Amino acid sequence: MRPDPIGETFRSAPAKTQQRTMDCTQAGPRRAAGRLYTPVMDLLVNGEPKRVPDGATVADLLREVGLEGSPCAVEVNRVLVPKARHAQTPLHPADSVEVVTLVGGG
Repeated sequence: MRPDPIGETFRSAPAKTQQRTMDCTQAGPRRAAGRLYTPVMDLLVNGEPKRVPDGATVADLLREVGLEGSPCAVEVNRVLVPKARHAQTPLHPADSVEVVTLVGGG
């Protein structure tokens, strides 16, 4: 027996009954319960929840929202990301991203 974080004791399950956890640090599709899936992460984009594939970059996000090649400014966690760094800037779970585009009109 060992103490848990709030002071109570509990017994560890025997090794043969413990579930095996998946290593989610590797990129790419995985199989779970016989189904193929791609790991994803949740971001906040312009204040709205957005789900993107693990390992996505700022450039990947812009492509997914239809702004690839459009003039825009991007902030990740309140830090401006220069356009030249979009493809090299990885996104992480729970990042807050702001994308501002130019709108013409009169």
